[in-house]
Amino acid sequence: MDPHKRMTRTLACLVASMSIGAACLDWLRPDDVSGASRGIELIARGAATAREWEAVRVMTHDGDVNDLDLRTHFVIDDQGYYQPTRGWERQRVLDATPTVRVVLTVPASQHVTPAQRSAAESLINQLQSTLHISPSHVHWF
Repeated sequence: MDPHKRMTRTLACLVASMSIGAACLDWLRPDDVSGASRGIELIARGAATAREWEAVRVMTHDGDVNDLDLRTHFVIDDQGYYQPTRGWERQRVLDATPTVRVVLTVPASQHVTPAQRSAAESLINQLQSTLHISPSHVHWF
């Protein structure tokens, strides 16, 4: 068999298989992280890598949650559910150093719940592994 003909046939098969593979991946959408919370899904999809983050600061808030949207990156309620804010989706830097802010909402007379603590630790672990933030740069309250 002629070597040029063989190479042409091999390249045609390669292009066809890559095109079929790309079409299957587009149809299956493997970038969807089913079952994950919205915050982890954003991290898993790579939205967090748009900026170099250096630290994580966890704090409590006893006021209205609506005023936190652009002043923090993640909000964790008393049930342990968390979600990213517009500040995170826009990758907005809120401090002199690029610090991811996580806020635990607590009424004035109560403390952080175990569910909040667990959710915060889970989120921080994900942020640390994805953004390569060392444990010494995680600040609680």
